[in-house]
Amino acid sequence: MSEVEYDYDLKSCVHVIEDHDGFRDALIMILEGAGYDAYGHCDAEAFLNASNMPAPHCIISDVVMPGMSGVELQVTLADTVPEIPVILITAHGNVPKAVQATKAGVSTAE
Repeated sequence: MSEVEYDYDLKSCVHVIEDHDGFRDALIMILEGAGYDAYGHCDAEAFLNASNMPAPHCIISDVVMPGMSGVELQVTLADTVPEIPVILITAHGNVPKAVQATKAGVSTAE
């Protein structure tokens, strides 16, 4: 992702990056039920390599995934498309991970 072009006539687009299929599908279903266009990716690399997909207005990413972590993805995106908000989620939260995320530019870690 290097350049973002938005079509503001479309619904807001959210990309969900989560390695657990059931959780990813549930998030997509909730987002679509709330009126968003939602797209799922099994890991950060799949998201970064996706083509022919609408540009995201927001990204929801798991922190702990095979390959690139959600924090590493956030750092990559902050360098290339800083205007896209990234929401990090995890079932494996702890203080060191929250500190790492904050140092990477995440504004809130709970």
